[in-house]
Amino acid sequence: MNNFMDMFDRPIAFHRALVEMTGGVKPALMLGQLIYWSKRTKDTDGWVYKTQKEWEEETGLTRREQDTARKLLKERGIIQEKLAKSPARIHYRINPEYAQKRQTSLHKSAKPVCTKAPNSLYTKITTENTTTVATKSQVAKVEWTREILSQKVKI
Repeated sequence: MNNFMDMFDRPIAFHRALVEMTGGVKPALMLGQLIYWSKRTKDTDGWVYKTQKEWEEETGLTRREQDTARKLLKERGIIQEKLAKSPARIHYRINPEYAQKRQTSLHKSAKPVCTKAPNSLYTKITTENTTTVATKSQVAKVEWTREILSQKVKI
């Protein structure tokens, strides 16, 4: 039983919001992992080195799936690659210009929906005459999340 549980000791995050941005589940998975490692790299310019084998161990993506995901991410301007060191190795980073553009567009579109105290109750009556009770802050979070996820990526 312990060996079985140990297999699940290193989960990776999957961010559903990245699927539309990247063009698919596999590039979203790869980008999510690159975001994770970008925050932990010692390289001041954000470059991360990962072998094909490491990508496969971490994400489960085969070499061909990695190649396709990388191609989509590069075509959309989301990531950059470079060959560095000797022997030459592929290094990856999130395109700083793309990241800045996305951050700016998210800040411009983020509008507070609720400005009242979060503990007051909000009642919504549906067309079926049922009542749902939630705090205004819960409703605001749901509406803000829906707004962000419904935006189309402009590259």
